[in-house]
Amino acid sequence: MLELLLPNARIRVLSLLLGEPANTFYLREIARLCGLPVRAVQREVALYEAMGLCERQPRGKQVFFRVRTDYPLFGELRALVLKGSRPAETPSPTRVAPTPPTVPPRRSNPQRPAATKPDSWRVW
Repeated sequence: MLELLLPNARIRVLSLLLGEPANTFYLREIARLCGLPVRAVQREVALYEAMGLCERQPRGKQVFFRVRTDYPLFGELRALVLKGSRPAETPSPTRVAPTPPTVPPRRSNPQRPAATKPDSWRVW
């Protein structure tokens, strides 16, 4: 349902970060878990950092990111993302696999001679 309002990359990254606020993730881990290119995740995380929703925690050569639970809209955003990422509650009609058409068995006709392949490539 959120796909109509927000880009797919934003929904995936927000769902991961807001769904597990106690965990920290490094950039490539977010990309792998969300199934997104690293550059798309970089853009999203930079946006969240600029908003103050996400914080960066460098550890050696790696940089980890985590959502800030003290962000003023954290609870509302989390509820919105978790509620909007659930599948629709309306039951979808059950799909019935189409049955393949039945082909009648081929009968052999004893009066008719076996078909021969014509030489259609000969012009003369």
